[in-house]
Amino acid sequence: MRSLGIGLIVGLFSSLWLALLSFIFAPIQLHVLGIEGYSLLGIYTSLLAVLGIIDVILSTALTREIACIQQQPHAYHRLPTLLRTFEILYMLTLGLCLLVSLPLIYFSDLRLHLISSLPYQHLRIALILMILSLAVHLPSGLYIASLIGLQKQALSAGLTAVFGTLRGGIALLVTWFFAKDINLFFLCFILVGLLQTLSFRHLTWFFIPKYSRPYFSLSALRTLRNAAGAILFITIMGMILSQLDKIALPFILTLESVGHYLLAWALASSSTIIATPIVQGYAARFSSLASARNFHELRQQIKYASQLTFALVIPSGLTIAFFGGEFMRAWVHNPHIASSASIPLPMLAIGTALIASAYPLLFALYANQNFKPVLIVQFVCVIIFLPLLLFLSRSFGISGAALSWLIYSVFLFFTYLILVSSIYGVCLFFALLGHFISTTLLSILVLRLLQIILGLFSFSILHFLLIGAGLLTLWFLSFLASGNLRRVLYRSLLSVSLSTRS
Repeated sequence: MRSLGIGLIVGLFSSLWLALLSFIFAPIQLHVLGIEGYSLLGIYTSLLAVLGIIDVILSTALTREIACIQQQPHAYHRLPTLLRTFEILYMLTLGLCLLVSLPLIYFSDLRLHLISSLPYQHLRIALILMILSLAVHLPSGLYIASLIGLQKQALSAGLTAVFGTLRGGIALLVTWFFAKDINLFFLCFILVGLLQTLSFRHLTWFFIPKYSRPYFSLSALRTLRNAAGAILFITIMGMILSQLDKIALPFILTLESVGHYLLAWALASSSTIIATPIVQGYAARFSSLASARNFHELRQQIKYASQLTFALVIPSGLTIAFFGGEFMRAWVHNPHIASSASIPLPMLAIGTALIASAYPLLFALYANQNFKPVLIVQFVCVIIFLPLLLFLSRSFGISGAALSWLIYSVFLFFTYLILVSSIYGVCLFFALLGHFISTTLLSILVLRLLQIILGLFSFSILHFLLIGAGLLTLWFLSFLASGNLRRVLYRSLLSVSLSTRS
């Protein structure tokens, strides 16, 4: 449990650091690359999520299997062969997907050329560099998943922060001083991504016990085929629902409007950044407890993970929803762009916070291999909300896309909450729902009061200091509102006090 706590703390600091960098880098990227270059960068991020299907499927299965083996010392000898098998399978699958995607470049750049002022050849090179960057960056996810399964969350999170800093920082510096060119930007991504993948691979194999020479084995995959197949369909449908707006909007709206939507999305996605290390830290723990059939402790861990996620994510998402316009104006330093990007921001922020709040619930279902209910929910969501997204986007532009995301997120969160409660006990439903409601109402009350106070002052740096203080206060009050988190906070403060006295 101590390593889990350290991993969560380092993971949270890593995610907050990357979120801060994203917040700092985005207006600079907008200035250096222009709104159309920034839109291409947003399309690259969406492609990363689409091809990340491979990463989610294999990495989730690998993390779970390694975590289960960790509970069975007699099975440690399987680790080298398991990792080598997944390595080869990952590379073959990724190579096939990239090969299939290459012909699509021709059709994509033709469409982008119609809605962009960038030269046609320049767009084609940019899309090719996107594919190359994905090819060298994505495999690192497999080794990050392995380190998480090996209970090395702190090391994995720390290195992720380091390479995220290098990737964004080097790309900006090079394009700023040499040429303000999106293609040069992607070249820097390729170099840092290659270094990241090689470093994570070396570390992973360093921690794998050397009981035998690793080799590819089909038998290593037989125990995972059902889980991997279910996760495949869940991930594909989840990708359609979460990423189609970013991919479809360039074919519906102008590239400038897409840039405004992606700016709003970049600010709203901070909730996901906060929730990710919590899920990564608890995912292996969930799987270990499910493998040991210790469901009493598993229920407690689901409650802890969900309450921690609610306490951090809900105040963050609502703060962006309440004060997104102020953040956007100070962020991009362009009144027109800030005004346009602020329109969908509240809906995106609330929707993203709800999706992030559902992460522990989803991984609780994964841990016990309850894939069928998730498959049914995702299938229903695709049938209902995909047409809704297309209709609302065509009718109301980026506001319609944001509204469809909000409706989808509300439905998904409460459905997963009901599913988890039906499996692990009704008492869990009321405990989690009560904490969710209390955290939400508390956040709305404090933020509304802060909004009234800020209305008494002219817009200045004081606004952001008060908003930051309000968010910290909300996090603290959210911890106090939960008995479990309150005890954790008390023990942490007591430990600090004893250490200081020593």
